[in-house]
Amino acid sequence: MTAARIHTMLSSAPLSEAAAADFCADPAAGAVLVFTGVVRAATDGREVAALGYEAHPERAERQMAELAAEVAGRWPVLAVWM
Repeated sequence: MTAARIHTMLSSAPLSEAAAADFCADPAAGAVLVFTGVVRAATDGREVAALGYEAHPERAERQMAELAAEVAGRWPVLAVWM
């Protein structure tokens, strides 16, 4: 089996669903799955006004690379984009 293509990147810019799908598309694949999370309008009865995110870049990038490699090693995937 060919090694999976892996793309990991921490970014403050909006992520592109199309870029993820394009990277993962492969004629040998039976499907391309792109997970898109959304923010709820309310949590515990309170309106959500904003969503903040913080990360230690070096640690986050290392962890993402480790997770992507684990996915590629555990399941027969052709590509991982995160």
